[in-house]
Formats: sequence, C-alpha cells, structure tokens
Amino acid sequence: MQLKHRQPAQITPLALYAMLILVGALSLVVDAGVFFVTQRQLQTAVDAAALAAVWYHPVCDSLGSSQCQVVPPGPAPALPTPPPGWPACDPATKFADCVANAVLQENLGYTGALCRDLAPAPTGRTDAPGNGLTYYIMTVDCDAPYWFARVFPSIPATAHIRAFARATIGFTTPTGVAPTYSGPPPTPPIVSRLVS
Repeated sequence: MQLKHRQPAQITPLALYAMLILVGALSLVVDAGVFFVTQRQLQTAVDAAALAAVWYHPVCDSLGSSQCQVVPPGPAPALPTPPPGWPACDPATKFADCVANAVLQENLGYTGALCRDLAPAPTGRTDAPGNGLTYYIMTVDCDAPYWFARVFPSIPATAHIRAFARATIGFTTPTGVAPTYSGPPPTPPIVSRLVS
C-alpha cells in the first residue's frame, strides 16, 4: 500500500521546537542551581563573619569579660585590605567591623567573583535592644548574573541575593545566651551564637 499524500520533513520543525524548549528549561535549571549554591555560600560567609565579630569591640564590651578579644595598643593588626566599594573600618573604634570584613572576604569562595557590587551594608552593624545583649548584624547584598537563561529576553539580567546574620555573645544558658551569670561557681565560658 502506498501513501498518496506524503509530505516529507514534517518532523524537523517539531524537533527544533522541542530542542529549543529543552535547552531553555535546562538553562533555567542550571541557573537556579548556581543561585542556590551562591546564596548558601554567601550565607555561610556572613554567618562566619558575624560570629567572629562579636568577640571584639564594641560588641563584646557589654560583657566586661576577660575572654573578649582586645586589640593590642599601637598599630592595628594586619588585616586584608577590603575590596573597592566596601565600607572602611576604623580599627581603633570598631575593630569588630574590620574582623567581619576580613572573615567575609576569606570565606566568599567563588561567590565573591560571581556577584556584582558585592559589599556588606556599611551602617547599623551593632544593636543593643535593651535585653542586656549586644548583637552584631551583618547584611550583604549580591547581584548574581544569569548565565544560560540570557537567551530569554524577558528574564532580568541578574538575580538579587541577600544574606543576613545576627549574632550575639554571652554566658551559655539552657535556652541560649545571657548577658550575666548569677549561678554557682565556676562561671561558664562565654559563647557566640547566631540568633534569629
């Protein structure tokens, strides 16, 4: 039996459309994975920076503990120079900011190269809400570019990623940390914790 109205190459346009859809979906999946990893690395770096900063002036001063890290008199310790656009820190008055910037810079991984305009928020890094604890707050914004999804003109060129951490330091308690210790000796060591 012979086909009378045979039309050759009907499958070619369908295959091209299917390939276009598959490539577009794959590009979105790859970009979503890159953004997820970028956000996790950025959050980890911000957490580490906040936890390191609480051990220094002015955050740890509220405890009056000898376990706080003090900046030695004289010239400030050598810390990496912050990248352009990052807020400057004054080692004499806010060494915690200098430590936070250095720890953040060391822990960024490939995220530092991926993000555009990556810089920690310059103000409002310490907060004393009246409960006796002082918090160190670090917020970092990142504009991460799409890599493969650029083939779709309706998608913006970057995705905004924000990482936020708030840490405090105090005496360990069963429910977290406290600014003072009034129990029996020995006095427990002070600890740093992330708080929500």
